[in-house]
Amino acid sequence: MNIRKMILWLVVLIFVSGMCKESGGRERIRMDAGWRFALGHAFDAGRDFGNGTGYFSWFAKAGYGDGPAAPGFDDRGWRVLDLPHDWCVE
Repeated sequence: MNIRKMILWLVVLIFVSGMCKESGGRERIRMDAGWRFALGHAFDAGRDFGNGTGYFSWFAKAGYGDGPAAPGFDDRGWRVLDLPHDWCVE
């Protein structure tokens, strides 16, 4: 390699490494605080917050969820907890 190509690659490498530092890289976010929990009922949909009662309930990710998967579900009455949590204590 001649000296001009080496200098060019060095300039490109410095430029690219400077761009990576400006973006901040990765960010660590703790996801174990602020969860909500309420013990449902396995056999009675009325006591299980209406989960699984709608026709398209398996399309929850597409916005057709019912019960707790519905976009407008009110979970303010549920207990706020941090993970890890053992639901057996309920």
